[in-house]
Amino acid sequence: MKIDVIGPAAVIREPGVLITDSGSAMDVLATVRYETGCCAMILRQEQLDESFFRLSSGLAGEVLQKFVDAGNTVVVIEHNMDVIKTAD
Repeated sequence: MKIDVIGPAAVIREPGVLITDSGSAMDVLATVRYETGCCAMILRQEQLDESFFRLSSGLAGEVLQKFVDAGNTVVVIEHNMDVIKTAD
């Protein structure tokens, strides 16, 4: 996995969708922790499955809770107004 470390955060540079379910989220988290020791990571929207952004799917809540349970601080930033307007 392509990862850059900037301060205390790991920036995931791997192309494509990496998180499709809670299992793949934990795989990414474990890889980042093992390879960098970082407890914070930055993911791009493109690295998350579309279902992550549909709150009714439950994926976002499940993944974010697992990240928090593993001792990470989680910050979600959305800047696309079209996504914000259509969020459920």
